Amino acid sequence: MSDAKVKIAYIASSYVAQHDGISVYLENILHELSLLDCATIDVYVKKSVKEKLISRIRKGDNLKKINFITLPDNLILLIILLNFSVNTKKYSLVFSPSLTPVFSIRNYSMKVIHDVTYKVFSKSLSFVKRSYKLLLFWLLKFDDCYGYISKSTLEQINEFTTLNSNNKPFILLSNGIPLQVRSFFEKQSCAPDSKRNDKIDLLFVGSLNYHKGLDKALEFSSLIGKKISKPVVLRLVGKRTSDTKEIMQKYENNFNFELLVKGYVTDSELYELYAQSKYILFFSHSEGFGLPVVEAGYFHTFPLLSDLPVFKQLTNNELFYYSYKEDNLNEMVDKVVNLELDNKDPYFSVIKSMCNQYEKEYGNSAKRICEVLRP
Repeated sequence: MSDAKVKIAYIASSYVAQHDGISVYLENILHELSLLDCATIDVYVKKSVKEKLISRIRKGDNLKKINFITLPDNLILLIILLNFSVNTKKYSLVFSPSLTPVFSIRNYSMKVIHDVTYKVFSKSLSFVKRSYKLLLFWLLKFDDCYGYISKSTLEQINEFTTLNSNNKPFILLSNGIPLQVRSFFEKQSCAPDSKRNDKIDLLFVGSLNYHKGLDKALEFSSLIGKKISKPVVLRLVGKRTSDTKEIMQKYENNFNFELLVKGYVTDSELYELYAQSKYILFFSHSEGFGLPVVEAGYFHTFPLLSDLPVFKQLTNNELFYYSYKEDNLNEMVDKVVNLELDNKDPYFSVIKSMCNQYEKEYGNSAKRICEVLRP
């Protein structure tokens, strides 16, 4: 049983209404912590999204040991109130599931680093956003240990930062298969052989920019449309960015396929798109994990990936990958054309193995958090 004096401050200030990858990670780690009996939890969350967070993590009476403390939406007030609270109360652990503008002087603290993209592919962010990221990484000096979400993220941290020189522990707190994905999958009937074979349904999930490889997704769709007799449909899911218009205009004369821009979609809409799509395109320049790769694989959707270390880690380096250095997109197109005529089972064994490996990782991560609690 947990000791009433063992208490976690769970910093959910980055949770948003149109939830992104950070929000999905935040709610799933919190859900798994709520199922364990290692501590009571104060969740610091913006008032505007408190009820949404509760509805997403509730399961029976698992919220009995969680106290929700609301914060204002105004960023300046939020930072002031949040830092005042965590430094005037006694906690066994101040835990931030992402980088947040919080520094804990009195209490043992840990933040989770998801990626170092602001260093790896800096042009994906504006000067203001890069400066904010620099501030968040500087604040890590006040923390006692660090979480990281994949081996590849840790390699980025060691290569692009000096955090390892602080001699503080690094703890793997991986992504996994979200609760909502598993719940939706159990209710639907899509099987690997039920996807339509009379056309090529492609899916792109992520911000519509160069960083996520939107330009290569459009180019790939155009190339495969020229080499295969089946109709090609590309659906784009994600928010528009400053790159979107430029990329679209650059490739608009090569749209020999059907293009559907979906923008932000709900969970159920996204999962339905996973279920109906044959291939999902991830030609990113940098990723800390790549959650949609695992989510899509759970729905038997074949991932077409860039050759990032984390993507090779997820798939045991047993699929085929696009290299920006070699610019081998035509080669990937040829492999997909052949795949349409060949036996996909060996590849889907790789994808199934990936999903099995990460199905319980949120729970494992929650257990590791409990292991570092300081009484």
